[in-house]
Amino acid sequence: MRRIRSNWTPREDAILRDLVHKELENSRPLLWRELAKHLPGRSNKDCRRRWWNSLAGGTVKGPWSHEEHTRLIEGVCKHGTNWDQVAAVVGSRRAEQCSIRWAEVSTSDCNYPTWTTQEDERLLHAVLSYGTDWSTIAASHKPQRTIIALENRYLQLR
Repeated sequence: MRRIRSNWTPREDAILRDLVHKELENSRPLLWRELAKHLPGRSNKDCRRRWWNSLAGGTVKGPWSHEEHTRLIEGVCKHGTNWDQVAAVVGSRRAEQCSIRWAEVSTSDCNYPTWTTQEDERLLHAVLSYGTDWSTIAASHKPQRTIIALENRYLQLR
């Protein structure tokens, strides 16, 4: 059974803010499942996302600066794909943002700037065969393109 998504109320935001601050003040880890118990109708994932996407502060949104990009590369070189640790190195972005950015840029040197008609046809055929399983499509697509590049191109072609 799907639950109905509803907007967060100012009261819910205040409760979540208070709960998180209490945990941080006491140097306790943020156990989202426990925090969600105080917010009926909200899952641990809802609470975590609301905190990091809207309430936490200190997180930059929008285009990446050159300095952030450099720190992302340093973080991945040091910690691999442990995105929490990479985000700590970047300092201004969440783990999810780092993961998405890395997926966008990590094979950018393999991307060709223009799409050929043949490549468009192969992409459309792959979507007919595999649906929108972008990982599978990217694994067999030549020339190599990032998952995001493939998905964006498909959306342009539809």
